[in-house]
Amino acid sequence: MPGLAALSDYNPMVPVGPGLVIEGEPPTPCEQVVDGCHVPRLENVVLRGDQEDGALGAIDGMDASKVIGFDEALAAARENNFPSDAETVQVVLGAADAEELRWGTGGKRLYYAVQWGGVKLPCFGPAACRPDQFGTWSTVIEATTGRYIVSGS
Repeated sequence: MPGLAALSDYNPMVPVGPGLVIEGEPPTPCEQVVDGCHVPRLENVVLRGDQEDGALGAIDGMDASKVIGFDEALAAARENNFPSDAETVQVVLGAADAEELRWGTGGKRLYYAVQWGGVKLPCFGPAACRPDQFGTWSTVIEATTGRYIVSGS
C-alpha cells in the first residue's frame, strides 16, 4: 500500500514489512515467534507526534514501507540478546539519528527497540552495582535490515 508509506499524518494502519499492522491488534505471542520465549508480550508500539521512548522518537514523515515486521524484530533481538529472566517483552518502532548516537550513517533512521521488562540489570563498576536492581533491558534493531545495533538499560 504505497499511499500509506509516508507517515506525516496519524494513521492507525502502519505499513510494516509484508502486511499492515493495525494498532491495538494483539501481538503474536512470544513463544510463536521465538523458541523458548514464554513471557507475556505487550502491545506493539509505533511512536508518533511528540512520543519518545529512550533514544527513539516519532516516525512521522518517514517511509516505513520497507521495514521488517514487529515479529521479525523480536526474532532478531532474540538471536543477539535474550535475557532469560525477563517478565515481559514489548516491541517499539521509532526513529533516531544514527550518526548522533554512533549507530551508523545516514541521519535519521528507523529502529525497533525490543524491551525486555523485569530484568535483573547488570552492574558496571562497583559504584553502580546494586544486586537488587531490576528494570528494562532494550535491544535495538535496525528496522529495514534486522541488524543488531546495541543493547542496554
